[in-house]
Amino acid sequence: MTYFESESDEEVKQAGTPARYGLRVKAALIDFVIGMAAVAVPAIGLIFAIVSIAERDNNTITSGEGWAIFFSALGLLFWLLWQGWFFGYRQGKSGTTPGKRAAGIRLVSIKTGEVPGGGTGVGRLMLPYLINSFVGVYWVIDLLWPLWDDENQRLTDKIVSTQVVLEGKGLDTPVLS
Repeated sequence: MTYFESESDEEVKQAGTPARYGLRVKAALIDFVIGMAAVAVPAIGLIFAIVSIAERDNNTITSGEGWAIFFSALGLLFWLLWQGWFFGYRQGKSGTTPGKRAAGIRLVSIKTGEVPGGGTGVGRLMLPYLINSFVGVYWVIDLLWPLWDDENQRLTDKIVSTQVVLEGKGLDTPVLS
């Protein structure tokens, strides 16, 4: 069976087995949509302020535009911090994100089988950004790695000793809790 074939109900019920690639993609897409929705307001505000300035002949900034740029930049900074907390620290402490809960999967430490902890979660979030700044193709390799890995782990999971596993058939907690 390939990663893109449907799973039987019996497979999904076996909690603790490595999560299939399709479930991981589903979780990542849900998390991506949530992250993009959260950044939309400050990003759009910043774009409108910059376009408003660029359309004038003298390119001067009015007080209102200055405040719009300031609050939009502050919103983007807040979004970055929120990303680190929500998809890094909180994922490390709970083992889940909204996407992972919807897909019925969770993050665990290979060493203990329990949630890895906040520091590991933040490291797992930041590591691809850091490595990709030096090795530009790391992100692509990292995201595709579970397709041929026996344990369905990303390279980042191997580095920080984590694994995404099946939680079981549905979770009791709401997706956005």
